[in-house]
Amino acid sequence: MKRTIIGLVAGIVLTAGIAVATPSRGYVTRLLGSTSVESLSIQPSGSSTALFVRAALEPGGTTGWHSHPAHVFVLVKTGKVAILNGDDCTRSVYHQGDVFVETPGHVHKAINAGDEGTVLIATFVGLPPDTPATTDEANPCLT
Repeated sequence: MKRTIIGLVAGIVLTAGIAVATPSRGYVTRLLGSTSVESLSIQPSGSSTALFVRAALEPGGTTGWHSHPAHVFVLVKTGKVAILNGDDCTRSVYHQGDVFVETPGHVHKAINAGDEGTVLIATFVGLPPDTPATTDEANPCLT
């Protein structure tokens, strides 16, 4: 009798776990892009904010020189973008589906590098509360 009760309870517990799960319906995912990160410490301590921003650059458009106080993961959703690096004034071009990371305090500038509009999806992680996501910077590449 005791074995029957234990077996019955075990069966109910196992079945209940399956019955609670809900199958998806009308749900489709599509990978938009990915990148590898060597080492990342996003939030040492305290509260922070995460922002998700859609940014559009018209042909010939630019963000101007700026920096961010947090890590930013950027997906090129459409078009292509050139990032000018304020450290050594080099240029990197990213195309649709590419993902790149901007580190806190790094001065850079984004330019639409194509003939059509470019759309970027930026995810800011570890932004200090009540802090602007972008800081205008002077052009470090003037010679």
